[in-house]
Amino acid sequence: TFLLESSRRLSGHEKQIFFHHRSAICLYPGGPAAHGWLVGFAVVHMNVLDMQAFIGFVCFFGVALPLICLVTALLHYNKYERCKHHVRQLRLEYQREQLERELAAEEVETGLPRQRSGSLSGNLSGNLSGNLSASSRDAGVVTPSRAAPETNYQ
Repeated sequence: TFLLESSRRLSGHEKQIFFHHRSAICLYPGGPAAHGWLVGFAVVHMNVLDMQAFIGFVCFFGVALPLICLVTALLHYNKYERCKHHVRQLRLEYQREQLERELAAEEVETGLPRQRSGSLSGNLSGNLSGNLSASSRDAGVVTPSRAAPETNYQ
């Protein structure tokens, strides 16, 4: 077995010609001789470092980069949903506090304490605007005149 080395790199066209083809190596005894002796065959192989660079390039841009983008998009969507839920909770809390203040002001104006069935903030389910109609104010019953519109904050 002989190892033939060269300091010259093959061009792209030469690589296409020699890659995966067996080439015969012949020795010719003299200058004008028409026939030579078959010494062996030569096969051109891809350089290992070139192959590793190509595989690394394909793996990064074909697999790792899309996966990183997908994970980033999912994390962003999760953060968006958590913020939307937090804003909704803050809005409900503010509306409950506002209703408590209006009821307390109403009690001070009339001088009569209202009957409540438990904690107001624990019994409200939904978005109450806290506006009272004139007939319900006179009767001493608290009913919402309209529900607050649900909005999407983006």
